[in-house]
Amino acid sequence: MNAKTQIIRPKALAKQLDISVTTLWRWRLQGVIPQPVVLGSRIIGWDQATIDEWLQALKEKIEKSNKNGGGKNE
Repeated sequence: MNAKTQIIRPKALAKQLDISVTTLWRWRLQGVIPQPVVLGSRIIGWDQATIDEWLQALKEKIEKSNKNGGGKNE
């Protein structure tokens, strides 16, 4: 991380993703979301740039799936 790295804490990330903090922890354990940065023995956060990249990749995956006919009821 460099001096310009923005760290987002769990509560703020859950709000950004419009999910509960419980869902955020579940996604973390299931490997759905990128792993957080350990800031201390009981403090974690996520690199905002990493989250932005993850969301962009997820969006592209969904768009590709929709283009290829995925998710349509035929």
